[in-house]
Amino acid sequence: MNVQAAVNPYIYQVGQFDRNDPRLMTYSEFIAKSDFQAELDKRISVVDGEEIDLSKIDRIDPTKMEWYTVEFEPDVELGVKYMRGCFDVIDDSKYYKLTAAEDFTGMSDAAVYKKIYEKYQYSYGKNFYYAAAINYPLPPSDYDDYHRLIRQFDKEVSAAFGGDDERIKAARRKALYGNMSDYDVRQKIIESYDLSDGLTFRELYQMTFDIWKAGLDGGLHNRLDDLFYDFSTADSRANCNNILTRERYLDTNVGSYYFDQLERFYNGHKANILSEYYTALCQIRESV
Repeated sequence: MNVQAAVNPYIYQVGQFDRNDPRLMTYSEFIAKSDFQAELDKRISVVDGEEIDLSKIDRIDPTKMEWYTVEFEPDVELGVKYMRGCFDVIDDSKYYKLTAAEDFTGMSDAAVYKKIYEKYQYSYGKNFYYAAAINYPLPPSDYDDYHRLIRQFDKEVSAAFGGDDERIKAARRKALYGNMSDYDVRQKIIESYDLSDGLTFRELYQMTFDIWKAGLDGGLHNRLDDLFYDFSTADSRANCNNILTRERYLDTNVGSYYFDQLERFYNGHKANILSEYYTALCQIRESV
């Protein structure tokens, strides 16, 4: 199926900045100019106290940024740090130029998805989408800068495919994995991780997120959090905080006990769970 729109459907006329001179602008540019970039300008400094003028540079390494006017609750701060680490660069200027120049005429769904996805990778880093792989409590919307970029990406893709989730899933799979079999798609995702020292829980979240986005996890990714809390129940009760407990374990290796519990859950609920859950679980376990 080809996309019928001649240009990116996420671009439309707005005149909020100068009603006497309305111009073509991306919705994301409007959001960025109205709050995202302004908030970044006010809240970011470089380590060692050196302030930076974002209006004079194109790219900045988020790992060298620190928030200095906003203090978050510990759970939220964990999420902010994790999401920030998923962005290699923030380059809105190139994003705007690429978006404004997009033309999807005659392109397949897979080609359209690939074009949008690679535009975000180019502007924000190869692993930008992993910011959504682990659920953390989010900061108030006024300070939700990094997750806002994920929502922006999701909205842009949704607009390009008429809000059809199954069409989006098929386009993503075709764009990133071509005509690979289900097994080969999962294996390519698994092999993109260095498992020489084992598989960490953080990697498991990200790995199953990729498999889920390809439509091949059978709900495995969405089960991780529920079981994770069960898995560390005693520790969670001692800390009275599931998020902080999970954080302690995220960078430790997944052991056989956790895999056994994931399998036990499937065996007890297989009548209501897709078989892909067990297939994906076994394929991951065999690769560790």
